[in-house]
Amino acid sequence: MEVNCFDIDGNAKAKVNLPDDIFATDYNKSLISRVIESERSNRQQGTHKIKNKSEVSGGGKKPWKQKGTGNARHGSSRSPIWKGGGVVFGPVVRDHKINLPRKMRKVGMRAILSKRAKEGELCLLDGLKIDGYSTKKIYSIFKNLGVLPNSTVVFIGAGFNEYWQKSFANIRNLELMHAKRLKAPELYFSGKVLIAKEALAPLLDIYKKEVSV
Repeated sequence: MEVNCFDIDGNAKAKVNLPDDIFATDYNKSLISRVIESERSNRQQGTHKIKNKSEVSGGGKKPWKQKGTGNARHGSSRSPIWKGGGVVFGPVVRDHKINLPRKMRKVGMRAILSKRAKEGELCLLDGLKIDGYSTKKIYSIFKNLGVLPNSTVVFIGAGFNEYWQKSFANIRNLELMHAKRLKAPELYFSGKVLIAKEALAPLLDIYKKEVSV
């Protein structure tokens, strides 16, 4: 799979051949869906909690006697049908984690990378160096590439420090990722994917096909 390689001024330098076993695999919609679903679920804290009838304060006394008032019978003012009562079938604290096999996730990530490359939305960036805090510099580089401000962008790099993280943090529609920890939802749904040339080696090392001996 051939992709373009750009410099920080937005000029196309050359075309780079990327391995087909990572960037030209078959599109697997169901597997991609499972990878994205598992990652989104694993991000949930699961700390949402309602109070049911037994947990709401009050309601220990019967509101009125069982018979003779003309009212419907009730045993507690904290019944779910009363204002201020408990909640029925609401969310409770639970673990949302979905355990996806490591090999399955790798195949899914290769399918996502391949889809973006086949769409022509994936390219390489060479020469990006950050030696200080400068959001303006980062924004101007991606604007020269024609991907900001009219598109969502994922930039995959390697060896980030505090300069990188804070320079990227305040730019809307720009997501910074490490080559060793790609985020499936952002990678799949973003408008453009740019990979730093120096991040290519660790990316290929992680997502290369495992050969059985």
